[in-house]
Amino acid sequence: MIVLAFICTGFLRDFLFVNINYRAGQLYYKTFDFKLPPTLSFLEQFNPTSLYYLKYIFTFSFILIYFLLTCWATQIFLKEKKYLQWVWMSYLMIILAAVFTMFSTYIFFDFKTAYFPTRKVIEFIESPLLCMILLPIFYFHKKNNYAKG
Repeated sequence: MIVLAFICTGFLRDFLFVNINYRAGQLYYKTFDFKLPPTLSFLEQFNPTSLYYLKYIFTFSFILIYFLLTCWATQIFLKEKKYLQWVWMSYLMIILAAVFTMFSTYIFFDFKTAYFPTRKVIEFIESPLLCMILLPIFYFHKKNNYAKG
């Protein structure tokens, strides 16, 4: 069930962002014909700038969804509160790393230069990758602690 939730969330995120990008490109460049799927027809009311900022809202929404899914998976497989705290701290540290990356790069360069590395850090927690890394670490930690006695 949890794996299906991760897969569906990934497909939903990709479907949404690909269509937003195509719609924004269509409006901005006016060079290609693109028809939004009926489920996303509400996006037709937005201009390119609004679509750009809407992507931030969706990005933070998907970070939250993946955070909750990671917590759910951690609870299902490990059943200990300390691992949920580690998930929370991992997400917080990565968000702080993204903010630090953005500001430190922006200070020395410009927004375009700062955007790419920050986006890559954020994409990491906007996917199941962190869960796929944390769960085995938690599992081996728990197994090692129980083996010690």
